[in-house]
Amino acid sequence: MPIQNTNQPKEKIIQTLKTNGPSLPIHISKEIGVNTLFASAFLGELLSNKQIKMSHMKVGNSPIYLLAGQEPQLEKYSQHLKSREKDAFLLLKEKQILEDQKQEPAIRVALRAIKDFAVAFQKEGRVMWRYFTNTEAESIQEKKENISHPTQKEKPQNLPQEKEKPDNQIQTKKISEIPPEKPANQSSSQEENIESHKIPKEIKISQEITTQESLTEKSASAKNLNIFDKKKYIKKTTVKKKKTSTKQNQKFFEKIKHFLSENNTELLDIISFNHQQIILHVKTNENEKILVAYNKKRVNEIDIIDAHKKSAELSLPYAILTKGHQTKKLTEFINAAKSLQKIEIFE
Repeated sequence: MPIQNTNQPKEKIIQTLKTNGPSLPIHISKEIGVNTLFASAFLGELLSNKQIKMSHMKVGNSPIYLLAGQEPQLEKYSQHLKSREKDAFLLLKEKQILEDQKQEPAIRVALRAIKDFAVAFQKEGRVMWRYFTNTEAESIQEKKENISHPTQKEKPQNLPQEKEKPDNQIQTKKISEIPPEKPANQSSSQEENIESHKIPKEIKISQEITTQESLTEKSASAKNLNIFDKKKYIKKTTVKKKKTSTKQNQKFFEKIKHFLSENNTELLDIISFNHQQIILHVKTNENEKILVAYNKKRVNEIDIIDAHKKSAELSLPYAILTKGHQTKKLTEFINAAKSLQKIEIFE
């Protein structure tokens, strides 16, 4: 499909999103008739110009692209959420509003991960979560109607639980400090020894469970506070590499487009496009040719031969574009080949 200018595929992308709603890059590329890498480059341009939006969640390694106002349609992709994230999504969708502090640590972590569906806000110093289709005012109203806050009478019930930990610690200390009494007989001595071993063990287990719960809460809060911070969460290395690779491809493509514009060269078709090279069908001053752009500073004889083969297939002359100057040896080889008429064999 000939492409007269880069605006045409971008207009097709916007039209595709209007028709199909939020879509993955692979589906968009099929609709506009170009490969995924090339479609990603156009999507990157539209995203930087704020003409489209991109989801936080990913299906595999691909984000979802959408137009402003299509956010509610992202619900159909909720099936791709991970197990805990899906639990948090379903809980929030059912309740519409959740108080952060009252949730399990795993749910609190998951709520911070599903940014497309969970919106955080603060109410009276407490962190709250609302379902993304609800406004803050609607969420607060539902909270008043459906979820009552603890009353003043209920609050003291929690106080003894907070004091249980010191009591256990004091009790353990006292038991360990009391020396065993001398037995009157052997049987009573054995019973006392058994009892003295049982009690500290029970207290120790209780303390271990309490300590583990405390550590879990602390680690969850340490990881998940500062949700109103503007800094983005650190992503996994694999995802970061994928994102960096996509950005490099877009940057490479942008440089080629700039070169074509500066040299009054019209883009007629995209023959192939990957992170190493782009092969284009272009026209300059009514003369058509194949332009092979390499994403490196120097080319070698093999690169030249490959470019020649591609141009021969299309019966067009070709030109090569690189990021740097060629070696003196390669330049001499090209000049020598130009003057070469024939290689003959003698016996």
